Amino acid sequence: MDTSETYIKMCEKAVEIQKLSPLPDADMWLGEGICLDTKGDVYWRCQGQGFIWLPRQDQLQGMLNRPLHTLIGELVAFLKETWLHTWNIASRWPPTTWEQLLLAFVYKEKYNKTWNGEEWITS
Repeated sequence: MDTSETYIKMCEKAVEIQKLSPLPDADMWLGEGICLDTKGDVYWRCQGQGFIWLPRQDQLQGMLNRPLHTLIGELVAFLKETWLHTWNIASRWPPTTWEQLLLAFVYKEKYNKTWNGEEWITS
């Protein structure tokens, strides 16, 4: 599970995704402000801001509601297009974890937004 500062920031700025968040029921604190609830969902606790939901890979995949074989083909096409036109040539943010990649894919597919390293912008 990605609990990096980058993924936390991506999730915090993903307001559409945060609206889908299950209500936190913090059960076990893992340190550094990260807690695990009774359902196994991971949250980041910000000072004075409550919880930020950090979706797992399976939760991100479920947001697209497509069969795995279809999802894999679409993800490969997304990666080719985005890597060539944004991350590689423009020297912008490249994902470093599967969660970052899948969140970027979900945001492109559902909201036509891309992550520029600081915020989600309309593509």
